[in-house]
Amino acid sequence: IANNYGNIGSLYQEMGNPKSLEYFFKRLQINVQLDDISGITQSNYLIGRYYNSQGKYNDAINSLQKSYDLSDSIGNLFQTNNIAKELSNAFAGIGNFKAAYNYHVILKHLNDSLNLEENTQKITRLEMQYHFRKDQQLNELKYQKTEFLQIAVAVFLGILILISILFVGRQRAKAKQHELEQKKLQLENNLLKEELLFKGIDFQDNVKYLLIKN
Repeated sequence: IANNYGNIGSLYQEMGNPKSLEYFFKRLQINVQLDDISGITQSNYLIGRYYNSQGKYNDAINSLQKSYDLSDSIGNLFQTNNIAKELSNAFAGIGNFKAAYNYHVILKHLNDSLNLEENTQKITRLEMQYHFRKDQQLNELKYQKTEFLQIAVAVFLGILILISILFVGRQRAKAKQHELEQKKLQLENNLLKEELLFKGIDFQDNVKYLLIKN
């Protein structure tokens, strides 16, 4: 609800409607009830910025100083930077140029700190991106290496299986050839025996014939 009041007040301020201050105070009241330090800081800033826009510099300084102290205590550099800018303008508005200069110096230091913080965050993001990409590349290389090893093992096993098949086939062929040669020798041996047996019978017949003739 408090933020809604603040948004409505900012819209009224852009339109030049003085009702904006009413909504800023409503926002501040809710923030105080909730003991919302950050909210109280922002509400006082909105009120002070409005008074500055209306040339009511003393009122602006009163609200902005409260806002600055609270913002500085919670270490909100961005919010403190905005408040310091309004305070510098407000003090310049009442002719207190020394105070205006002091807040201008504070503003510069805060800008430098914010830029440093922003650069640090950028460097941190770049480092995180670098390490992420590096890890991603390493994981990809590991995956490719693993995939290559798997392919190499598969090829090796395929070659080994092929050699085994060829070897077994060759051994079977040799065994078959040996078996055929054995059968051939056995057949030749049997034929030779039959031939010798036939010749032996024929020889005996010739001997008997000669004996009868004589």
